Amino acid sequence: MSHAQHPGMLGQPPPPTAGQAPPMSHAQHPGMFGQPPSSGQVMPPRPGMLAGPPSSGQMYGPPMHPTAMHGGPPPTGPPFMSGGPAPPRGPQMVPPPGSPGGPMSAPPGGMVQQPPRTRIDPEQMPNPVAMMRLDQEQRGSAPYHTSSRGIPPPLVTTNFTVVDDGISSPRFIRATLYNVPATKDLLNSCRIPLGLVVQPMATIPEQENTIHLVDHGAGGPLRCNRCKTYMNPFVRFVDGGRQYLCPICQCSNEVPPEYFCHLDHKGMRTDLMSRPELIFGTVEYRATVEYCKDGRLPKAPAYIFLIDVSAASTNSGLLPLLSQNILTVLDHLPDSSQEEGSPILVGLATYDKVLHFYNLKPTLAQPGMMVVTDTADMFVPMVDGFLVNVKEARGVMESLLSQLPGMFSGARPSEVILEPAVRAGLEALKAAGRNGRLFLFHTGLPSAQAPGQLKNRLDSKLLGTDKEKSLLQPVNSSYKKLAEECVKHGVAVELFLTPPTYCDVATLGGLCSTTGGQLHLFTNYQTAADGSRLISELINCVSRQTGFDAVMRVRASTGLRPTGFYGAFFMQNTTDIELANIDSDKAIAVEIKHDDKLKEDENPFFQAALLYTTYRGQSPAGQLILPESLKLLPMYTNCILKSDCLLSPPILPLDEKCWLMYSVLSLSLEQSGAFFYPRMISLHDVDIEEKGLPPVLRCTGQKLQDTGVYAIENGFQLVVWVGQQVSHDFMSQVFGAPSVAQINTDMPSLPALDNPLSFRVRGICAHLQATRQLQLKLRVAIQRDKTEVFFRRMLKEDKGAGQWEGTNYVDFLCQIHRDIKELLN
Repeated sequence: MSHAQHPGMLGQPPPPTAGQAPPMSHAQHPGMFGQPPSSGQVMPPRPGMLAGPPSSGQMYGPPMHPTAMHGGPPPTGPPFMSGGPAPPRGPQMVPPPGSPGGPMSAPPGGMVQQPPRTRIDPEQMPNPVAMMRLDQEQRGSAPYHTSSRGIPPPLVTTNFTVVDDGISSPRFIRATLYNVPATKDLLNSCRIPLGLVVQPMATIPEQENTIHLVDHGAGGPLRCNRCKTYMNPFVRFVDGGRQYLCPICQCSNEVPPEYFCHLDHKGMRTDLMSRPELIFGTVEYRATVEYCKDGRLPKAPAYIFLIDVSAASTNSGLLPLLSQNILTVLDHLPDSSQEEGSPILVGLATYDKVLHFYNLKPTLAQPGMMVVTDTADMFVPMVDGFLVNVKEARGVMESLLSQLPGMFSGARPSEVILEPAVRAGLEALKAAGRNGRLFLFHTGLPSAQAPGQLKNRLDSKLLGTDKEKSLLQPVNSSYKKLAEECVKHGVAVELFLTPPTYCDVATLGGLCSTTGGQLHLFTNYQTAADGSRLISELINCVSRQTGFDAVMRVRASTGLRPTGFYGAFFMQNTTDIELANIDSDKAIAVEIKHDDKLKEDENPFFQAALLYTTYRGQSPAGQLILPESLKLLPMYTNCILKSDCLLSPPILPLDEKCWLMYSVLSLSLEQSGAFFYPRMISLHDVDIEEKGLPPVLRCTGQKLQDTGVYAIENGFQLVVWVGQQVSHDFMSQVFGAPSVAQINTDMPSLPALDNPLSFRVRGICAHLQATRQLQLKLRVAIQRDKTEVFFRRMLKEDKGAGQWEGTNYVDFLCQIHRDIKELLN
């Protein structure tokens, strides 16, 4: 019980009465927040491996404020609430009237006047809003260094920046206590559980450094021989660097020859700064084949959309909504904007009392459909063509989705299955040898005669009674067993429920909580009110960072042991947390208990390790780590290699190439920067009231719109690109032409028309010209016209149409990374 909850402690305690011992303050109360009993001691905090700075030993100084023990800021005022003394409780001795301290004597002919009773000011009571505001003011401006001793991390509501200097960021892992009691009895007397909250896929803000990737080659990550703890900043190298001591179990391990390095005069490795695993509290290790199932590297995952097409689905508008928006949702798949599209494959099936599988093979003129009526023995009737690349099969998918509402608009069955649909998706992924996710859109209780059939068991008479708990538990283990099978094959279930009435969420929810998926409930669903929210949640599901087919284990120092685990996962044993999926929005709570008394002169450590597969299959994509001043070096290097000075596209005359070679030799820094990486801006959305240049865009055509007009210049020429779907108003006001087809591409300058938009666009072009020494040559390029080549050649981050155009920026970075790895190996 905290001091704020202690009875009689809302104000200053009353003075002791005769024969009564003085009251004991919370700081003197044994076993609370003050001096602990002599049986166990607590020391000042010391950073742990991943959980921050827990430590054992004796606690010095004033008692810790409860908010500080939970990660909040220390109090800035008195620990008690204002409001005056609290009235004494129980029998009290009252002095006679008129005596000092006694009741006031009544004046002659008058009444006794009682002093006004002081009320508690609610504004002075601790509240979350004030604590969050205070923490933001005190902790939001300066970066939080994870190795800070005795300083808990800022609140999760605070907008702060993390500097990882040896201990994992609180974005990934937080502890309930940052002073670890030395004994179990002392922990129990604190009445605060010792635990960790782990969020391994948490989103990292742009202003913070990304996680470094460590690749130890074929040998894999370096781990302790006894407890299997991964190499970390708290290992201690001894014996000239030939041995290291594990901070978790204190085991002495031999350093492999390929990892050996001499120590300096301080006992530190001389290659310390080139070893991210010895500097940062959180790193990524590239897994080897030995860590993979069946000794094979995994393929990229697949997503299967299973849509209920029963009468409830069509009547509520769910089926038309999904048919109109699924392709938009798929545009948010990771890497969907790349030339080859996202590596995640996609499949589509529908169901009511039976299942319908669709062949989306890109070579088909129209999608094919196969129906499975035997729901008791589910199988997948097709493998080839069911899971496809979205970019390659987009035309066939558009055709299918446009036909779906009409295909199921007639009289539909009112009853619907569910378990066979989940099993169908599972079997399809098993047949393809991939893990992934099932997105189910379901409308009600699966009451059709099939495996997984459920009945309405809602009894309003049980609500509010002891028997209500029976309604909160699954009715049987059918769906739980199916979910466990999904976990075994790395398949998670995302269930979107849109029921008009009771649908037994207690039973169906296990599909999601066991597999690491999420249950999305839209009670009394109506498309007009809930459709946009459903699509928004679906986009978030497909776009957020996700790890597939994952296993996590938490390790603790000798004397401590993880015992309780809470979250959306499955455990076959007492140590391994199995997650078919783990995304950036999911966290896992771990309870820690004592096995033995901790040594007061040693610090406890915790390490959480997650083995997972990325959406690309094999392992995380490598990153090229460069100093801040050299981050743009690969970009400009690629631009130089792709410049017209070195490459000879067929449309570039030889004399023009020679002229560029001579010109580049004497360009100023500003001019050379613009030549190798041109400036691009959009013209179709300019504000006619503003002045100056609009924001500069990246030199890539991935975000170009058919309805847009863009200008790009490199110090020698200015190219205006016009999309095929530009509005007629823009065409007439800027180009003086009624349509794109009638633009004069050989115009020496934009026509001077008397309207605000023309003034604004010509002013932008004049501003571009004013910053250059040479007169810019104007070219007009039309989308999907031969003139477009002049514009595309200046998009330096893209790969051109011919071999002479070189590689795009991403591929160039990957090639550099591979070359560096080979060089180092």
